[in-house]
Amino acid sequence: MLARGARVSLRGTRACDSCRSSSPVRCDGRRLRTRLETPDDALVRPLVVTTCDIDHAIVHGLVPFPGPFPLGHEFVAEVVETGGAVRRFRWSNLPGGVPPTAVASASDNLPDAWRAVAPFLAESPGADVLVVGGWGRSIALYAVAIARALGAGRIDYIDTIASGWRSRSGSAPAASRARRRAARARSPSR
Repeated sequence: MLARGARVSLRGTRACDSCRSSSPVRCDGRRLRTRLETPDDALVRPLVVTTCDIDHAIVHGLVPFPGPFPLGHEFVAEVVETGGAVRRFRWSNLPGGVPPTAVASASDNLPDAWRAVAPFLAESPGADVLVVGGWGRSIALYAVAIARALGAGRIDYIDTIASGWRSRSGSAPAASRARRRAARARSPSR
């Protein structure tokens, strides 16, 4: 088990020089020096790295805290070395039949979407669900998929950023539905 405050170093990665909210992303390509610094540390080699939804906001300068920030903190990696105090994490073969690309977001975005939908559908099975998108695009996409899988009634999706996946995901763009209702209300009765 890694102790609170222990570091996990990413062996074989390159350093991002800066990603500040006031400047564009710059990666300088330097190799990171990786070594265990305390007995609680571990070194891992990333196999698949993906961005978190917060990375998009960071790149566009929409976060209230200063950088620099490392991008792509959601990953699947193999443990290559552990400090002497690490007990739970060790090197082992990857699980068979599960491609790393299928679980790269399982550490953060997928659980966030589950927490946003599942407890409420457990309390009210078949309830209608409203998913509010925006910069959290993958979280919203996962929330729609989870709501469908858990048997939600109607699933509406509202987004402040245009998204083409709404209609393909099985959710209805709520703003479009409201416009259609308003148009029907204005049209003369037959």
